[in-house]
Amino acid sequence: MKSEFSSRIFNLLIRGISTLSKFALVMSMAKFLTLEEVGTYGLLAATISLSVILIGGEFYTYSQRELLSVDLKKWPSILKNQGIASAVLYFIFLPAQLIIFYQEFITFNLLAIFYVILILEHIAQELSRILIAMHKQLFASVVMFLRIGAWCWIVIGLFYIDISYRTLDTVLYLWVFGATVAIITSIIYIHNLVPTIFEAKADWKWIKKGYRVALRFFLSTVTIKIIMTFDRFIVETIAGREFLGVYAVYAGMAMVVNSVLVPTVFSFLYPRLVENFRKEQFKLYKKNFQQLLFLTLLIGGSVAFIVGALAPFAFNWVEKPIYVEQINYLWWLLLFSFLYCLSMVPHYVLYAKGKDGCILISNLFGAFVFFIGAILCYLKDDIDVLFWTLSSSMFVLVVVKSLFGAGWVSIPLSNRGNFNVK
Repeated sequence: MKSEFSSRIFNLLIRGISTLSKFALVMSMAKFLTLEEVGTYGLLAATISLSVILIGGEFYTYSQRELLSVDLKKWPSILKNQGIASAVLYFIFLPAQLIIFYQEFITFNLLAIFYVILILEHIAQELSRILIAMHKQLFASVVMFLRIGAWCWIVIGLFYIDISYRTLDTVLYLWVFGATVAIITSIIYIHNLVPTIFEAKADWKWIKKGYRVALRFFLSTVTIKIIMTFDRFIVETIAGREFLGVYAVYAGMAMVVNSVLVPTVFSFLYPRLVENFRKEQFKLYKKNFQQLLFLTLLIGGSVAFIVGALAPFAFNWVEKPIYVEQINYLWWLLLFSFLYCLSMVPHYVLYAKGKDGCILISNLFGAFVFFIGAILCYLKDDIDVLFWTLSSSMFVLVVVKSLFGAGWVSIPLSNRGNFNVK
């Protein structure tokens, strides 16, 4: 118990440093780059986040659950099959990303760096998920620091050293560097733990089944990520690229809530939920569920409040009045981020139970609310409607997932009297 507590504290420390690094980068960009450059960065980052899902097809949701359900000796086969499945998806979906540039969502001069970062980010995230499935959360956090934290300080240092480095290119090139280092580190570590990956045989039957299972998760995740991407396009259309810069900074700050909860709560508890349910350990399942809910409310709510309270002091350092003048929008985005994190509690319940269809239906409800609000936003030409819409869509998501996830619906008949998720 003491060892687990120490692990969580160390994990929190690493994640805290990573989050602080990203926060420091966002604030430095707000200070040293133009609003238009910050807006372009926000649009590019959000689009890459969505595109990572498109090229990955969420196949990891199938393979990760398989990893948590079998002995270690079967891992090499699963990991190799996952790699093959991802390679096939690359050939299909990487060319499809060109539509982003032909439709002028992003300018063509960013095409090359977009593709490089996209591929590196997908590989790095997949490797990080494998480490979490291996219960190597601490090392996963170290790798995450390399991917999203360490290079930020190099960027900030360059911003201060020479004015010529105060460009968006500096940020993007160092992003590539950080992701590359994270990938190399992860591959070496995983290969030492599972050295026979390349010797395993491909199982196309397993891969085809994985595509069918992952499809639901793919559709589920895309519906949510569309919300977190299209909001940028709505802001740019209605309020302009400069306000998009402000919005990008606020959104980056708001997602700190998720950045803290993932390593300290989610990455520790959701694998346990899956294992407990699969092994019919329902008392442990209930205990871990209650802990997941309590810590999400406590830590998520606390982080959201702290970020909102400290934001004015950070923006005074930036010395650009617009960030302080519009700060009420930051509170809206913090609410959105908190509700999104809260929705992950019933999400993991449904994931553990294998109720993938319920996850998809829930996300479609949330997306439907968002698109209705987006239409109203365009019709009224009022950016305030967008913030109401974002929070409403996440609230609906929490409610619908909770309704699907509650009760003993999917517990075997012989165990229904032993467990009840409240």
